[in-house]
Amino acid sequence: MSSLDGVFNVLPDNLKLSIFRCLTMADLCTARRVCRTWRCVIADNTLWKHVDLLKYKLDLRLMWKIIRTHLSPTLLILKLKGSWNPSRMKRGTVSDKMLHELQTLCPAMEELCLIEVNLSGISASNLPNNIHRLSLLHSLVPQAWLAGLDQDHFLPRLTSINLAYSTKTSNRDITDLSRRAGMEEVCLDGCYRVTSQSLHPALKTWTKLTKLSLAGLRLDTLVFHTMCRHMPCLKDLCLDDVVGLTGEGLSCIGEMKSLVSLTMKRVKGITDEDVPHLYGLDILRHIFLPDGISREVSTTLKHRLPNECQILPHFDV
Repeated sequence: MSSLDGVFNVLPDNLKLSIFRCLTMADLCTARRVCRTWRCVIADNTLWKHVDLLKYKLDLRLMWKIIRTHLSPTLLILKLKGSWNPSRMKRGTVSDKMLHELQTLCPAMEELCLIEVNLSGISASNLPNNIHRLSLLHSLVPQAWLAGLDQDHFLPRLTSINLAYSTKTSNRDITDLSRRAGMEEVCLDGCYRVTSQSLHPALKTWTKLTKLSLAGLRLDTLVFHTMCRHMPCLKDLCLDDVVGLTGEGLSCIGEMKSLVSLTMKRVKGITDEDVPHLYGLDILRHIFLPDGISREVSTTLKHRLPNECQILPHFDV
């Protein structure tokens, strides 16, 4: 072991860093306790620009330890999974003081991803203010938690938000988000409280949107008309499990010439007769067809779309 340690220690620092970059966060934390040399190398800020802790369920005590020991002003991306238990309503992973510490310690942070976190009683004003991308997945996000978006100084650079399966998300939250005309990516998968009522005006505002995911929502046809008229930059559209998509809505989607990816898994109400509405999607590269579309219609669509377009599901010959 000592000979191996000696060989490692004579390596240039850039090679040591390259080796340590292959380790998980847990392995890095273990390795830093091997010796002073390793501890010094692992303390290099370049190893802690992208911190992904999604493999580990962390409580507040462990998060504080990680923040104080490893995080630095060079941090760009932080992803963590909480220990929130919905049945026990335990907070677990974040607090106002912790978010404020991140805001102070990591001013360059661009992306924050929180999964299974209880944000009740926590102020959104303590979020790192320079983030571009915010993900709050499978979390308890209080209604109107993002009400501060009507103020220019609150998350001024935010362009992407993912609230998938944060089921308290409601029409009020979409109204707050609609105040940001510069949004480029929005995901509302599983947010069943969100209805067409709030989406109509929001989609008119989000004219720069390139990615939109509304899986599991109940929508009316007017939503698809609004997409067609006001979202000229949309490239990626996910409508998996959507209720309310009909042939008329599909004809609106067929007019969205900027689409590159379109998924409609398990969507009911679309028939073979509606599929020709999609023939004009000239730059489409990926499409997942709704349930009930026949092999013949899928094959015809394949010939009408660009050669590079992947059509799913595949049919057995």
